[in-house]
Amino acid sequence: MLTNLELSQLSELVNVEGYSDWIRLVAEFTLKSLLSWQWASSSVYYLLGLWSRLVSSVPYLKGDAPSLLDEFVPKITESFLTSRFNSVQVGFPDDLSENPLDNVELLQDQLDCFPYLCRFQYESSGSYIINMMEPVLQSYTEKARLQTCDKNELSIIEAKLTWVVHIIAAILKIKQCTGCSMESQEVIDAELSARVLQLINVTDSGLHSQEDLGCISGIVKTQDMSSRNANNLDDQIGKLLKQCLEDQQLLEESQKFVSNKVQRYGEVSKQRLDRAILTFFQHFRKSYVGDQAMHSSKQLYARLSELLGLHDHLLLLNVIVGKIATNLKCYTESEQVIDHTLSLFLELASGYMTGKLLLKLDTVKFIIANHTREHFPFLEEYRCSRSRTTFYYTIGWLIFMEDSPIKFKSSMEPLLQVFVSLESTPDAVFRTDAVKYALIGLMRDLRGIAMATNSRRTYGLLFDWLYPAHMPLILKGITHWTDTPEVTTPLLKFMAEFVLNKAQRLTFDSSSPNGILLFREVSKLIVAYGTRILSLPNPADIYAFKYKGIWISLTILAR
Repeated sequence: MLTNLELSQLSELVNVEGYSDWIRLVAEFTLKSLLSWQWASSSVYYLLGLWSRLVSSVPYLKGDAPSLLDEFVPKITESFLTSRFNSVQVGFPDDLSENPLDNVELLQDQLDCFPYLCRFQYESSGSYIINMMEPVLQSYTEKARLQTCDKNELSIIEAKLTWVVHIIAAILKIKQCTGCSMESQEVIDAELSARVLQLINVTDSGLHSQEDLGCISGIVKTQDMSSRNANNLDDQIGKLLKQCLEDQQLLEESQKFVSNKVQRYGEVSKQRLDRAILTFFQHFRKSYVGDQAMHSSKQLYARLSELLGLHDHLLLLNVIVGKIATNLKCYTESEQVIDHTLSLFLELASGYMTGKLLLKLDTVKFIIANHTREHFPFLEEYRCSRSRTTFYYTIGWLIFMEDSPIKFKSSMEPLLQVFVSLESTPDAVFRTDAVKYALIGLMRDLRGIAMATNSRRTYGLLFDWLYPAHMPLILKGITHWTDTPEVTTPLLKFMAEFVLNKAQRLTFDSSSPNGILLFREVSKLIVAYGTRILSLPNPADIYAFKYKGIWISLTILAR
């Protein structure tokens, strides 16, 4: 009933007789609901939506009648934050249907409304969030140095940090602020962001050396610069950031406990925290990374420079890419984290400005040149095989952005090695599991590269690389594995993408025979698959075994 109230005219509502009693009762009801979060979790969204609409109407408030929002909104903001921490203390089973951090829809609904309450009196809300986060972050930092730690205790700490990071990410998503100027708002954004960026340095400390992957978090690379600015930190930052920024022993000591920390990447609480960090990066990028954002957000970058030595968006991109590379290296079995990480990576690469900046980073150059399972173990995990298409779509986007045939060929070297290995495999052992998984991965990889070709030039590079040298292997794969949809489906999907004439990329020169050659090769493949699949008996799951492949084949013919 409360959510159906018309609140667009707050100036009229405050003049209604009994408004002060009504708003007080609504506030009390909201506070009690937040304290009883176990039984009122579904009501929180509607209550936060009510208060967010109230505070959003404040700029249009006319007259002298008090709205009383200054009195109640801060209490509701603090109560919501406290209730999230209390929910962590109780604990949830690892059943994804139980933990609110895994209920994406409910979490999104609540966090869409809550930032408006925080930004209503942003200075006090920001200070409250920092005061709640700092003791937890300090405890997490201290436990990172220990050789052993209670698993449940560490999970609770990570869950609390996950809530705070989600909340900060949601705040950065919007810019509306009724209680302070844009300049002071950016400073508070920087204060909150600095805590999350420092958390990243703690969560992944001691896991990789620069020689291992070439990408410890970007904050570590700017530590010397940050140390010189440490004397400028104000009292609000306190000892925590000084210690984390200057204490080189954190990295040295944590190297001793690599095996223990690697095991934590299999913990659900750790995965939730890293997904929250990725969400933070997504919202931060949209608000503060880019040419226009850089020039219009000078206060934020000035404050981040004082706190962490991150004075421009290139350094921040270095931090983001460092986290992306760390996730891709350390998470071998978590599909959710891998997918979320690759989604962020693709967002960065597909942006014109951010894509150009990525090519300047050593970490990105390393990824483009070394996209193998030795460096990124998730490529070897069959459960994450669908993620390979997004991974190579992103790599292809970056490769083609450089407009260099030489760099394209050198970047395709890892895939060339797979082709050479499969092409040298005798027919007698072509039906082994090793060949099967290699084919599946290769077809998903090639589909990603093909998706990134959006012009005649880039498509021509891929076509010349594949034809005529490697097309026989694709035909061999479809003939030997016709009865295995795990192989034929990604193979046919690659071919469907390869023949798609989007952006007129298949427009060859009038003197070129490539169009006829492509038609001939695709025809061979369709005939080989069609004649064999139709002769096989119908299994129980006929759609996956036959109909799906036939449908993709018809798609190829239509294109």
